Amino acid sequence: MPERFTPWILVSHSARTGRGRLLRNAIYSDLKQQTVDHHPRYRVLLDEADFEPADAWRSINDGWLSQADGVVLLLNQAALREESYVLYEVIVMWLRWREAKDRFGFVIVRFPDVDDALLERRLKPLPLQEIQHIQLTDLFLEEGEQTDTGEVQAEIATVVAAVVKSMERLPVARSMHPIEKELVNTLSHQAGDSADFRQLFDLLYLAQDIAGKPKEEASRIIVERLLNPKKPVGAERLIDMRKTVEYLMSVFKSEWQLRRFINRLTPHCWVNADAAARLCRIVHHPEGSKIVAWTRNWDYSEKMYLCRAWGKILSRVIHVESKSGDVEDWKARVRVALAGAFYEQPTATTKAIRLQMKECWENNGEPVWIVLSASLAGQSIMESLSLEWPEVGFFVFQLENENALSDHEWTGLERISPALDPDLERTARREWGDLMIKLGVPPEQIVKGEVFA
Repeated sequence: MPERFTPWILVSHSARTGRGRLLRNAIYSDLKQQTVDHHPRYRVLLDEADFEPADAWRSINDGWLSQADGVVLLLNQAALREESYVLYEVIVMWLRWREAKDRFGFVIVRFPDVDDALLERRLKPLPLQEIQHIQLTDLFLEEGEQTDTGEVQAEIATVVAAVVKSMERLPVARSMHPIEKELVNTLSHQAGDSADFRQLFDLLYLAQDIAGKPKEEASRIIVERLLNPKKPVGAERLIDMRKTVEYLMSVFKSEWQLRRFINRLTPHCWVNADAAARLCRIVHHPEGSKIVAWTRNWDYSEKMYLCRAWGKILSRVIHVESKSGDVEDWKARVRVALAGAFYEQPTATTKAIRLQMKECWENNGEPVWIVLSASLAGQSIMESLSLEWPEVGFFVFQLENENALSDHEWTGLERISPALDPDLERTARREWGDLMIKLGVPPEQIVKGEVFA
């Protein structure tokens, strides 16, 4: 008989006062009370209810985003502030819903202060109208603590019933974050038999009995351990990988497959949720330039950030260089680089390139990023490039020993700090490098980050 599975539902909210808080608590409480054969029907995730005081909430919440089977999104004006983490949650949840509509529950509860114009302005690229919406009445414009009116209670009961009914269709198998799915599929395919999994369980101190479990289920348990969001970002998250790598070398059929497995896991080990959220918000936001300024700790580490944000290795991260201070030269180089990325020839027209970028975005959810050095491209050049290609995200970096991005010279940029402070980052990099060396990767490739692919 198959093992019972309890779907995870995340209640995402910015409703912390008044009737919004009452509605949030009612949804949370009612979902938790649902049972099947006297067992909980769902595991319901809510930050105030499930976080310990010392927890790093963004790290844990980010893990929930990748593992939830459904989300109830309480959408008010506070949630749509530009700096709000909820914007990132909306993007991730929409991408997961788009990939698995029949296996992922998504309900948006809209407060009356969120009209169509605001939704269009803040989340224009996302066709949220395809998702089930529940519109609250003007009763929820009032933020006072008066909560015992019959009208309010009746509306809350109606909304809760609609949410519960929507989540009833969740299947017994949990939908997964794209990275988690790839890791599970890879491990399940590479591992030979139950003895392999028993050994891996022992190495990771996993106490579950795997007797009779399908390979996919055992693989999922191992991957969840390796992606453990409760561990602090940094080298500590790679320790479990270190414990298992020598045995995995005997399990995997090729070093390349194991290298890929480790490199899909690595971004979750040292890029924090805040950095990932900012990148997603910038690219998905319809207003303003999409320029990210940051200090680069090692060559090509942008791949690590982008993989962490989008759950996959993006196929179009383009490096452009010019020692010219002429803006027209920079524009020409960017156009040629984009043409080469989409058509493998430099003569494609700007119109054709834009059509390809739009198709790539609509079909795959993949943005285009251009990476360039702040010491070569000044702010005026960057602003011109951003106006020329508003669809493109730009990474403008300086090296650790440079001061090319000083505040008095650059304004209006989204500044992203490295995920870790320099010492912790170097420790994590060394831990990852040691894993690559065990797999026979030449040190010069590790230093340049060429092996991260």
